[in-house]
Amino acid sequence: NILEKSKKLKEIKDNETISDTVDLLNRLYVAYTRAEKELYILCKVNEKDEKVFPFNILSEYLKPCGQKTENEIKQISTSAKKIFHCKGQQHTSVSGELIHLKEKVRGELIHKVLSCIEFIEDDLDKRVDLIIEELGVEFDIKERVIKTIKNSELTKYFVKEPERKIFNEFELCDDSGSLHRIDKLVIDKDCITVIDYKTGVCSEKYDSQIKLYIELVSKIFPDKGVKGAIYYIDSEKVVWI
Repeated sequence: NILEKSKKLKEIKDNETISDTVDLLNRLYVAYTRAEKELYILCKVNEKDEKVFPFNILSEYLKPCGQKTENEIKQISTSAKKIFHCKGQQHTSVSGELIHLKEKVRGELIHKVLSCIEFIEDDLDKRVDLIIEELGVEFDIKERVIKTIKNSELTKYFVKEPERKIFNEFELCDDSGSLHRIDKLVIDKDCITVIDYKTGVCSEKYDSQIKLYIELVSKIFPDKGVKGAIYYIDSEKVVWI
């Protein structure tokens, strides 16, 4: 109310508003240009159904690009299409594959549960239940975990044997200093087995990855034979390298 009666105060207020907006734009620029592969922008609408930061700053940019109503968004989501707030689809996936975030998280959780299990125990079901509960996993992944451990080609690598050592999430560096993590490394008296778990479809790029692991492990244990296996969790397929 005071601003309406004072030109000077209104000028000060307007300048402050401009300064704040510039500061917010600078923050957006920094945030939006840090991501190398993927960027997710989340915005919460307040109780008055008004757009808040950052959408309030970008509203003029978004309007001509076709904002969606709630019903339109539901229809698009149902048909599993992706919503883009800019003209034309921007394909940001480096691998060329569109990986659903939910499936990616699910795969990471399966890996996490498997990393907590070295050997098959008598109470395997209870053990898996306990790990899932401790991790607070909301996905239904128990069946996939059990099937991985009991797979006919892999189950022997979850069995205790004399002189056998098992390392989950085994980390090692290559010559350039890059860090690599092997899902399961089984060291027996005369042989070492490298096992890597993958969700989704089979891909030749994973073959190259496991070959690199085998090469790195061979340098550490030159006196032992090294073989590798990729286990595709969803298709229950084992590929030996």
